[in-house]
Amino acid sequence: MKLATLGDSVSVYGQGRIVDDDRIRYSLNFSELWQKESGEWRVLSPHFSKVTTPPDQQRN
Repeated sequence: MKLATLGDSVSVYGQGRIVDDDRIRYSLNFSELWQKESGEWRVLSPHFSKVTTPPDQQRN
């Protein structure tokens, strides 16, 4: 996961996994844009996409 500060907003992006019973079901790329308003953080733009390489062939 990486963060990039953009003034009062933060871009969060990276790669994650959905796990079920100790098996990786999906690996995914994600990016989200968060903004702080009145002291509260809210997500403006979440995006997720499935990684096209099977989990057992990925380099982690």
